[in-house]
Amino acid sequence: MKHQKVIVKTKALSRQLARVSTLVLGMAAVVGCTGVLDGEGMQKGHPGTPGNPSGAGTSGNGSMGESAAGSGTGGTGSTAPLTGPGRVVMHRLNIVEYNNTVRDLLNTTQRLPETFPADFTAFGFDNVASALTFTDIQLGYFLETAKRIATEALASERRSGVLGCDLAEQKEACVTASLNTLLPRAWRRPVEPADVEPLVALYAANKADGNTEDEAFARVLQAVLLAPEFLYRVERNSGTAGVRDLTGYEVASRLSYFLWSTMPDAELTAAAANGSLGDAAGLASQLTRMLASEKAAAFAENFGSQWLPVRELMKARPSEEVYEEFDEELRSSMATETMRFFADVARGTRPLPEYFTSNSGYVNDRLAEHYGMPPVGSDQPVFTKLPANRTGLLTQGTFLTAVAYAEDSHPVKRGKWMLAHLLCQEPPEPNFMIPEPPEREEGTTRKQQLKAHQTDPTCVACHVLMDPLGLALEQYDGIGAFRTEDRGVAIDPSGVFRTAEGDVPFANPAELGQLIAAAPSVSRCVAKQVFAYGLGRGPRGGSDFDDYVLNEVGKSFATSGQTFPALVQAIATSDAFRKREDEARAP
Repeated sequence: MKHQKVIVKTKALSRQLARVSTLVLGMAAVVGCTGVLDGEGMQKGHPGTPGNPSGAGTSGNGSMGESAAGSGTGGTGSTAPLTGPGRVVMHRLNIVEYNNTVRDLLNTTQRLPETFPADFTAFGFDNVASALTFTDIQLGYFLETAKRIATEALASERRSGVLGCDLAEQKEACVTASLNTLLPRAWRRPVEPADVEPLVALYAANKADGNTEDEAFARVLQAVLLAPEFLYRVERNSGTAGVRDLTGYEVASRLSYFLWSTMPDAELTAAAANGSLGDAAGLASQLTRMLASEKAAAFAENFGSQWLPVRELMKARPSEEVYEEFDEELRSSMATETMRFFADVARGTRPLPEYFTSNSGYVNDRLAEHYGMPPVGSDQPVFTKLPANRTGLLTQGTFLTAVAYAEDSHPVKRGKWMLAHLLCQEPPEPNFMIPEPPEREEGTTRKQQLKAHQTDPTCVACHVLMDPLGLALEQYDGIGAFRTEDRGVAIDPSGVFRTAEGDVPFANPAELGQLIAAAPSVSRCVAKQVFAYGLGRGPRGGSDFDDYVLNEVGKSFATSGQTFPALVQAIATSDAFRKREDEARAP
C-alpha cells in the first residue's frame, strides 16, 4: 500500500513538472528573438560550448564571435562595412546577474549552487551574450533553484512579497492579481492577459491534481522563474528590417545590468514607463542617480575583477617550496588593494591615469610586510603612501602574482597581458610549437635569456612589443616581492615603450606607468572593454558604426580627464547602446 502511494505521488509530480516545462517551452516559442535552442539545449551559433571553454573572442582584439554579436547592415561574412548598431543575441543572465535578480525580485536568500557550471567568457567578460550558453545541465540547476526559491517565497514571513491577497479564499482571482504585480518586475516589461492566463491555468490544473493552494502557486512561481522572459534579457524583434530605438523597458534593462548587475528598480522602471529614458535629459538623470547608488559597486566588482587580473589571482597557485611566505591572507590582501583602488576609479573619485602612477594604495599590515614597509596598524586596508618601488597597478601584488609562473616571474606573460588589456594589441597565437627558452645560468640576466626573441624572425614581431614591457618588471618575483638582483646579477628595469610615433625610453616601472597613463591608445582600449561589458557584445571588426562610436566615446573619456562616470555616460547615451537592428520576419 505504501509503495502504491509513492507511485501515485511520483506520477502526480511528473504531471506537475511536465505542465511547468510545457508552459516554459511555449513561452520560449513566442519570444521572437535571435538565439535559438537546438536539440542539445545549446544556443545555435553561439561560441562558448563545452568544447570551447573560453568562449568567443578569446583573442582580445574581438576577432571572434562577431556574427553572434549582430551583423549590422553588412550581414555576416560581408566585406561591406557594418554601418548600423547591430543587435545582441538573446542574453541569458549570468550567475551573478541571476543571483542578484532573484534577491531583488523576491527578497530570497536562495542562489544558484556553487556546482552550477561556470559562465564562459568572450572578449574578456562573462556577461557577453554570445558566450552564455544554455544546456540541459544548466536547466536542471535552474529548475531545482526555482523550486527552492518558490518554497522560501511562500514561507509565512515572506509570502506578502508575492501574494497580496488570501490565496485560500480568492484562489484564481488572487493568482491573477498577484501575477499582474509580480510579472512586470520579473520579466522586466509590461504584461498582457495572454501572459497571465496560462499561469493561472497552471495553478488551476495543479489544484485539480489535489495539491494545496500553496503547492499549486509554487508551480506558478517556478514557471515564472524558468521562463525565457526571466532567464534572458529579451529584446523582441519587431519583424521589420532596419534600425529602431530600444523601448524604454529595453533601455532600462540594459542600464540596470550594465551598472548594477541586476533588474531595474522601481524608479528606473517608472522612467521606462513614462518615456523619459528616450529623452537625453531623462536618460542622463537616471545615469547620474544609478552611478551614485550603492548598487553601482557591482560594476566596479564585476567589470574590475575581469578587466584586471583579480580572478586570475584567485586561481594562481604559487609554488609552496619557492614562496613559503605566500598564503591565503596575502592573496586576499592583494585582491583587496587592487579592487579598492579600482572602486575609486569606477566612482570617479580618481581618474584612470592615477591607477598607473599613484604611489599610494590600500594596504593592510600583511601586505605592508610583503612590500617591505612599516605596518599601517590595521588588518583592514588603509590608504597610505607606498615605498618608492611601488607605483600603480603594474607594481601591485595582484598583477605580479596572477601573471607569473608558479615558481618564478614571467616577463613574456606580463608583457602580453599589458598589450592585451591596456593597449588592445594582443599578439596572435603562434601557429607553431613555441620552443622553451634556454636554461638560465648563474650570472646571466633574463634579458640575456630572452635576447633571441629580438632576432629570431619567427618571434621578433610579437616579442619586440611584449618583452620590453615585461622585463621592466623583473625587479618583482613571482609573488611581487621586490628584488634588486636575480641569480647574482643586478636587474636592469629600463626599456622602450613602442608607440606609433616611435620608441620612448623609460628607466623603471614608475616611468613605464607614466607612459601608459598618458598613452591615447590606453584610453581607447579601456573604452573598448567597457563597451563590450556594457553592451554584452564586442566591437565588430569591419564596423564603421562601432569605430565611430568608440572614437566619440574615447574623445568624451579623454575630455573628462579619463573619469569612469564620463566613460559610462558616453557609452550608455550612444546609438550603439540605445538602438538595435531588427530583421524582417520570414513570410
